[in-house]
Amino acid sequence: MVNLNNFLVTYGVVATVFFILLWALRCKLKSIKQRMFAFFNDRYVSKMMDNELFNFKEKLFSHMNTMVSHDPHLKTKGQGVIRVLEIGVGTGVNLKYYPVGCRFTCVEPNPYFETYFMKNSEKFRHIQVEQFVTAMAENMAEIPENSVDAVVSTCVLCSVMKIQDVLHEIKRVLVPGGKFLYCEHIGYDRKTWKRFAQWIMEPLWIFMFENCHLTLDTGVSVRKAGFTDVSQSVVDIEGLCFLFGRHVIGIATK
Repeated sequence: MVNLNNFLVTYGVVATVFFILLWALRCKLKSIKQRMFAFFNDRYVSKMMDNELFNFKEKLFSHMNTMVSHDPHLKTKGQGVIRVLEIGVGTGVNLKYYPVGCRFTCVEPNPYFETYFMKNSEKFRHIQVEQFVTAMAENMAEIPENSVDAVVSTCVLCSVMKIQDVLHEIKRVLVPGGKFLYCEHIGYDRKTWKRFAQWIMEPLWIFMFENCHLTLDTGVSVRKAGFTDVSQSVVDIEGLCFLFGRHVIGIATK
């Protein structure tokens, strides 16, 4: 009986140590993966995507130039001086599209993007960066409700864990009448060969690109999220690989 007790104790200790080491290794691998993802986005992916989406994003974000803030102080400064929140800011590739004088806050789940973002933000003195928040878009507790005039996302909703939770948070932080501006890659029409190819590639894609899904119907999710108005269109970007070439571009109003 004593030997059995000793065995059980030893087994319990070994099992505990094993799972602690496994957890530590998983955390370490996640950290390395996040670090590499941030590096390659800064060097290659962000710039490539932005070059192909430039005309679409420029037109979409131009709507912010005529917006007037709901903040009583900012409102006196005229059009474009608004409070903007970008989710999944990455390296800050969208900064050049924002209006002069806007107050900018960003939410980014990958902490290794902050260094790249801060360095890039130095080029855009016309924007007042207020805060870099390391958090998931599903829970933006640090952002007060009814506090921002516009929320922006570009190629981000494909990677979130629960898109409906993110959309709920976006509505929460937006002021009444605030705008959600989005440009997101989506799945092709069902029962097409392109959709089938996306479905085949998706498991590997999710692993390689930080939970990025290829077959999401993001436009449908936005329409179901309870915004008072949604205006959107679907476009195929010829310069991008067809796997992530179809995009939904729109503005949803709280």
